[in-house]
Amino acid sequence: MLGRRIWSLIVHSQAAKAWGLGVPTAALGLMILTAAFGGRQSGQKPMRSQPKAEFEIVRLPPLGSAASEANDLASADLVAGLSYVSQVPRAVLWLQGQPKDLGLLPGSDQGRALAVNARGAVVGESSRSHIIPLPRAFLHVEGKLRDLGALRGHRYSSARDINSAGWIVGYSFASMLSIRKRQAFLYQDGRMRSLGTLGGKGANAEALNEAGGVVGWADTDRDQSHAFLWSENRMMDLGTLGGRSSAARGISNTGEIIGWATTATGEQHACFWRDGRIGDLGVLSGDLTSEALGVNDVGTVVGTSRGPSGYRAFLYKSGTLHDLNRLIPPGSGWLLRSADAIASTGEIVGTGELGGHRSAFLLRPLRN
Repeated sequence: MLGRRIWSLIVHSQAAKAWGLGVPTAALGLMILTAAFGGRQSGQKPMRSQPKAEFEIVRLPPLGSAASEANDLASADLVAGLSYVSQVPRAVLWLQGQPKDLGLLPGSDQGRALAVNARGAVVGESSRSHIIPLPRAFLHVEGKLRDLGALRGHRYSSARDINSAGWIVGYSFASMLSIRKRQAFLYQDGRMRSLGTLGGKGANAEALNEAGGVVGWADTDRDQSHAFLWSENRMMDLGTLGGRSSAARGISNTGEIIGWATTATGEQHACFWRDGRIGDLGVLSGDLTSEALGVNDVGTVVGTSRGPSGYRAFLYKSGTLHDLNRLIPPGSGWLLRSADAIASTGEIVGTGELGGHRSAFLLRPLRN
């Protein structure tokens, strides 16, 4: 997942000066006087301090020297994503921080790893380069890449998520002309079946949890697209924030669902569904739209927020939306664009920019 931003504003040396380390005596005296009288010079804007870093950041190396993206993690040692080789994406699994090329299905020249479970099984899609790539869903397990096929009457498919039991969800479609009629599927015990729709033409399954609850989005009989929860052989409409559209992107093992929805005024906001109710996560300050992409079992949410300056990765916890760029060490050189997944132990993966290159990252919580 792409698009997220904000450059770090303070370097380590500046932070040291702010704490009075190595500051000349006269300057230190001025700081004390200013603090004592609680004022500042007329017209001077107050300084915006950098919050204390909560994560260390690790670059996940690409296969070569090109761009990379991280899409999911089972742990800090198991991260799924992609790395570009000769400007073509290849499916990658980072094992203890080192990239492994997962290969390609026959007839394909590009691939994307979209999810990984705790056993190291990876799902995604493999396709032939095209204006609109026509993918085939794959499962990579025990060193072998397997074509999962498609629903009856269809030729193409994409696997989006996998749980520890090996259940896989995604979508399937017949041709480029019928991609809007794609069908959500559940692959279980070697069999792929359609999950239906909300009364419309198409549906897309995006994620599932350990209990087998599936979320995604589907067309309604009113020609709208709404987030859904599929459970016990029934698809339920999760509704919106008052607008026409919504989509679910993740579900935790406690049943919390995250994604995005439009408001009554047409704005797209990151949101969550809990106990049948929808909540608006809002956007980062100054931004216009947002989307939640991942949630863990303690209810911490990650995603991306977009404004005039582009995309910025966010973290939502304890009722507050945080810019992740302000929670990593200042002066790191990173611009975090998108946070795509978060483990229950707090590790986060996503995509950012480092040295002008799109790069996959891993955030590890700092244990104070």
